[in-house]
Amino acid sequence: MRFSIIFLAWLCAAPLCAQDITITINGREYLLPPTTAVRLRGVDTTASSLLNAPEGLQVRWDSRAQRGTEPELIFAYTLEGPVTHLEPLAVLGQAITRDGNTILEGLAASTPLVIGQELSVAGLVDANGSLLATLVELPEGPLPQFALTGYVQAIDGNGDFLVGEQWVSPGNAVALDCPATITIGSYVSLMADPIEPFPPGTRLGNLTHLQCTQPVELGTPGASGWVQGLISQVDPAGNFKLGDLDVQPSPSTSYRFGSADDIDVGSAVSIDGTFVDAQTLAATAIEFAHEIVRFEAPLLPEGVVIDASTSPFGLLVRSTTQLRDEDGIVASGLASETQVQVRGYQDQAGNLWMTRVRDRGNPDFEDTALRAPVTAIDGTTLTVLGLTVDTSQSVFLDLFENPITAEQFFAALQIGDSVDVAAAQWIPNEARLVAGEVGFARVVPPAPLSIRGQTGGVVSGTARGYQRSSNVFNNGFEAN
Repeated sequence: MRFSIIFLAWLCAAPLCAQDITITINGREYLLPPTTAVRLRGVDTTASSLLNAPEGLQVRWDSRAQRGTEPELIFAYTLEGPVTHLEPLAVLGQAITRDGNTILEGLAASTPLVIGQELSVAGLVDANGSLLATLVELPEGPLPQFALTGYVQAIDGNGDFLVGEQWVSPGNAVALDCPATITIGSYVSLMADPIEPFPPGTRLGNLTHLQCTQPVELGTPGASGWVQGLISQVDPAGNFKLGDLDVQPSPSTSYRFGSADDIDVGSAVSIDGTFVDAQTLAATAIEFAHEIVRFEAPLLPEGVVIDASTSPFGLLVRSTTQLRDEDGIVASGLASETQVQVRGYQDQAGNLWMTRVRDRGNPDFEDTALRAPVTAIDGTTLTVLGLTVDTSQSVFLDLFENPITAEQFFAALQIGDSVDVAAAQWIPNEARLVAGEVGFARVVPPAPLSIRGQTGGVVSGTARGYQRSSNVFNNGFEAN
């Protein structure tokens, strides 16, 4: 007998479900009997198959995903095909960010790749035609099919369309769930028979499947849901989109690893909330996929490596394929020393990555800013990303930007908390900032991780924790 996820969550709290499989989706834990219906790489199977599957696959579950009469979890890659570019890495024309959170299967970060090498990739698709990879796998043999998912960027006079930097010739393929014609902005998922060889610039044909889909599942009015994706649009009121899903934060929405000010196009977020209607999610909690960092400081021309990195405060901040570079700083470099704002994140390996860079005018060493986690506290001196932050002359602020005393601030501050340092003097030869203001960037975390889904809800995002080598439950209790 198969059960819905809600019933599973209740049933498997008891020790009756020996050998249940633990799966984590966007930080939410589910317990699945091994006979639970799942679809893995397009094949209907059971949850026991996940024990030998790579972690980091993209997964979705909703009340419309059925096998028989029960909902079915669907695990899939986002992209499968040959490498078509190396710097940045691209597969089937889709530029890919691999950071310290990306799971690598069958290869290491240092494994050399070549044009034409086939890879399987799972991740979050950006509206700019790139992918934030959650899994990169080197398959053991030739791929049985190519797979491509993404936004249509252009259409030519023959009806061929561009996904990322990959032109697709649909030929006679019937487009499922699409309007009369595929249009720019359509989100498509397709499969094709492999083409050997496939040099860069080859048009992808031989389609065996073509469908218009959604980057994030839509929901049922009144249902709760957990979804993950890359922000595709932000409006002046602070509402934003994940694909076609409208997300509406409120003053009571809680945040983790960032704040409302960090809602930005190209940022990866997980959302907890309730569907107002099928296309609108009222957010109760927003969790960023990584710890958010921000910098504003003078930057010399040599502080930019074109298409690769910047170095605010002397820190190496690498480019991502999700980078928004409206002022062309990373694309073209700087002609002279300039005040530059860099927004991005820190991955679990401690590497810094940028998702947005802006020109802020003339260099000003007396008005710099920093937001990042604290790694050491020595009296009124903080260490942040290896930089010394002198707070002896600072005004201190609480989470709500209300003034507090230094004693209150340091009594509450913990190693690992992020702080906002503003109105700071930057002394380069000492790698030191003298802060004018210091406030907490730590925010209230979302609901406890033990909360399970609800009937009719939507779950979509990154799946982890299910391999044999992962921590599993024995006799219904977590092994210690």
